[in-house]
Amino acid sequence: VAFSVGIGSGVVLATGGDDDLIGWFELTTILSSGQTSSPVPFRYFREEDGLGKNVAILAMAFSLDGYWFAAAGRGGVGALWNTQTVTKVRTFEPALSSVSHANFAALAGLSFSQDGQWLAIRGPAAL
Repeated sequence: VAFSVGIGSGVVLATGGDDDLIGWFELTTILSSGQTSSPVPFRYFREEDGLGKNVAILAMAFSLDGYWFAAAGRGGVGALWNTQTVTKVRTFEPALSSVSHANFAALAGLSFSQDGQWLAIRGPAAL
């Protein structure tokens, strides 16, 4: 899960899991409706719009200015989205020599710099 500091009119909660689905939820809508169980995302990304088919989402982050969103998953893949246009602007592929080894690789974490200019990605063996 990841919180934004505010996209548009409010705070956004991003979730992801084993189902290759990334969902964005408006926190104020969830809290005001009292629907904390099974809320409906206002935006979701799956398969080619997300990280790919059957890719478990393992890490997510919003930049502090709310302009960027990044997600990483099993197999060493990741992506960067522009939150204003809701478009994927870059895909990150595993830096492994063997595809068979990429199936077991997982990006362990990611974080934006305070100015939003840098994205650090931590893989299973390197930064």
